[in-house]
Amino acid sequence: MRRIGVVRNFFHQRGFGFLRVLTDGKPARVDSSLPDVFFHVKELKLAGIDSDEIKSGDTLEFDITDFPKGLVASKIAVVQ
Repeated sequence: MRRIGVVRNFFHQRGFGFLRVLTDGKPARVDSSLPDVFFHVKELKLAGIDSDEIKSGDTLEFDITDFPKGLVASKIAVVQ
C-alpha cells in the first residue's frame, strides 16, 4: 500500500533520513500508530530523485517494508 509522509530529517552526508507517515484523512495528520520510517539515498537514486533536493518538510509517497530493525521506505516519489 502506498503511503504519504513528510521528511522529518535527512542526513545528506550519511545518506539516510526518516519520514513521518501521514493519515489518509483531510487534513492529513501524522499517523501516530506508525513509527517514523527509515529511507536510504539509494531509494532516491532508484527513483531518479536528486538527494540534494530533499529537505525536511518535503512530502514523499512510498511503500513501507517491515524489516527486523524497523520500517523502511521503498519506491519513493516526490509529491508535488
